[in-house]
Amino acid sequence: MKASNVGSRIVRLKDLGEYLSVSQCTAQQLVAQPGFPGVITLGPRSKGILKEELDAWLKTRQG
Repeated sequence: MKASNVGSRIVRLKDLGEYLSVSQCTAQQLVAQPGFPGVITLGPRSKGILKEELDAWLKTRQG
C-alpha cells in the first residue's frame, strides 16, 4: 500500500470537527465518549482516527 493511500484513510484530530461538521470543542467531547472510534497515534504530535471507523459510527447515529 502506498503512503498516500494511508493518509487519505485517516482523519487527523485537528481536522475532525470539519469532517463531522461540528466545532472543534464538540469534536473533542465526542472523542471522550464511550463508543466513539479509537484514536491512533501517528507520530509524537499527531493523532487521528480511521475514516472507515468514523463513517461506520456516523451511520449508527443516523436515525
